[in-house]
Amino acid sequence: MRKHIISLLSFFIFCLLGQNTFSQLVINEVLINATTANNDGNNSPNTGEWTELLNNSASPLDISCYVMTDGDWSVTFPPGTLLPPFGIITIGSIFSQIPSLDINIASCNCTSGPSGDIGVFTNGNEQLVLADNSGQIIDGIYWGSGQFGQTFTTDNLFDCPSVSITLLQSNPIIQQVSGSYDETETIYLPCNGSGTFLGGNTNPTPDAPNTGPIQTINPNAIITDENCGTLGSITVNPSGGVGPYLYTWVGAVGSNN
Repeated sequence: MRKHIISLLSFFIFCLLGQNTFSQLVINEVLINATTANNDGNNSPNTGEWTELLNNSASPLDISCYVMTDGDWSVTFPPGTLLPPFGIITIGSIFSQIPSLDINIASCNCTSGPSGDIGVFTNGNEQLVLADNSGQIIDGIYWGSGQFGQTFTTDNLFDCPSVSITLLQSNPIIQQVSGSYDETETIYLPCNGSGTFLGGNTNPTPDAPNTGPIQTINPNAIITDENCGTLGSITVNPSGGVGPYLYTWVGAVGSNN
């Protein structure tokens, strides 16, 4: 009898993908400050600041009429905006230095608020939230003490209804970001959508995988060898983090006699 043994390297590297359990859509990276040369607060809405959002799931996501706002201005995503699994959408202007800008806030006709505020983040105290097409907040961040307490109402843009979004510090979905931020710094999530926001990135790379710690998690692999015509198998039950998990094989699947 010939016994075929499946040789499997039971080492996996997992990247946690569940920063926010409330929504598929997360704020993934934000340039808080832009340099003066990039019009930080000048000639608004032609600001150099930008935001990157991530569909943090393995399913496509329709974000038609979703809203992003800081309480002073907002962007309404046009009908038909569909993010593929783990897809990224970038919002900014031509001054944002984003090579694959998806929404240009200076020309999209999708913004609400005073023109002098569009796209400008307050560097000391600010918040940024995402809301669905009913105005319900699904993800958010704030730095400093924020600027809470106001209700922002969007314009009736495209075929999207006007919605009102109330910004409250007590909302558990809005996550505090600690630390101070200098010129051309971003806050971002490691592993494209996971963990705790990091800061101090002086070389922001929008529309690209973020750097950050990769956490090794025990795969708890159960390996069954092939034997006498019985197929081999491997079952993985990862522990040490919060799923869903993305895994990558290290090494090749081989066999020996």
